[in-house]
Amino acid sequence: EVAVPSIPEIQRLLKRIDEAHKDLEIGSKKWIGTVEGMYLLQEYLKVDCKMMYMQNASDMASQGAEMLEHLEREGTPIMMCAGMYAYTLVGLCFDSETGE
Repeated sequence: EVAVPSIPEIQRLLKRIDEAHKDLEIGSKKWIGTVEGMYLLQEYLKVDCKMMYMQNASDMASQGAEMLEHLEREGTPIMMCAGMYAYTLVGLCFDSETGE
């Protein structure tokens, strides 16, 4: 069991593992996005994940089959960047007959 890290702990982890965050000020309100979420899953929890990019959240439906295949085959989370938002997908309800 792993405790949920605080924001300063996440920032320290990012500074340690990611060259792009070497100058990150601990305690700042700098945005932590999709890539940083992936780093946290991989480094802090030792959980691999898939990264997907979309124009916006409405594009997620068209990626349903690919997401379902990953979840069934790999069983690991999917980090998604959709416009200005970051999502972490750990499960999916998908109707293969309708594609919804």
